[in-house]
Amino acid sequence: MSYHHPPGASAADSSAAATLLAEAVSDFLQTGAANAPPSADSFLRAYSTLARSVPKTRRRALYQVMSQALAAAAAKDGVADPTTAASELARQKEPQQEPAEGDFMSSLRSQEAQRRRDDIAAGRLLSSAEMRDRLGISRQALSAAVRSQRLFVLAGPSGDFLYPAFFADGRHDRAVLERVSRALGSLPGGAKWEFFTTPRLSLGKKTPLQALARGQVEQVLAAAAAFANA
Repeated sequence: MSYHHPPGASAADSSAAATLLAEAVSDFLQTGAANAPPSADSFLRAYSTLARSVPKTRRRALYQVMSQALAAAAAKDGVADPTTAASELARQKEPQQEPAEGDFMSSLRSQEAQRRRDDIAAGRLLSSAEMRDRLGISRQALSAAVRSQRLFVLAGPSGDFLYPAFFADGRHDRAVLERVSRALGSLPGGAKWEFFTTPRLSLGKKTPLQALARGQVEQVLAAAAAFANA
């Protein structure tokens, strides 16, 4: 079945959404109900990417259609009570009940900030000072590594810059990590972080970091190139 992009849609975003959705299903199958939040986050990333593939003026309608489709699919599959699903469909058709794009995006930003706080607390993300100390380099050298895309930064909850701790982890070959970071090109730091830390179907449901630890350098580089061009 062919898919026609609506006016103003981004084919790259639509393709990325399809990939993320497939990985969200894989993530759910791996984690199950016992680990629902990470699975939910995977679906949210897929839906958010899909939303970017349509013009802003049509995103509210997209959320409405997705809600209706999910309710209908659940009813058809016998997962939800048909009466409840029908009521949900009727409610979604009421203009005043349409989901607000601002609320949706605000929820995504809030969840993203909480994930960053969790990563900081677990030592997965480091401040600039911590990163320089662990690598034994100057502020200028750290900035040069970021500019050359050998390293990347993420925006912290307070607007500060955060650096992936795995670049300073002796268990990883830093030169190889830098090659992968360069292969991801000019993608935002958050997207690069997601690539390195999310299990990927193309890598046998392992994260790129896990695959690199097993010596799958070329496979990870190929996956990075595909991710960057999605």
